[in-house]
Amino acid sequence: MTESSAIQNYIINKSGKTELHGKNAVDRAEVNRLVSVYNDIFKDLRGLAWNKDYEAIKGEKLEKVKGKLDQVQHYLGHR
Repeated sequence: MTESSAIQNYIINKSGKTELHGKNAVDRAEVNRLVSVYNDIFKDLRGLAWNKDYEAIKGEKLEKVKGKLDQVQHYLGHR
């Protein structure tokens, strides 16, 4: 398996701790939303660390994901 969401789902299902997917449909939707947000953040920042123009582009890249990071912080801040 090479797809990160497939791997995490496999591990959760194999462990028997399926509540990690969420306890009900609303929880599962929230888990899926957070996974999507994290995937978007990763996609936007992928390659930044080893980019030869890191200093020049890091501000732009971080600004691009700020709204997504704020969403995660807002959601997790209540838990």
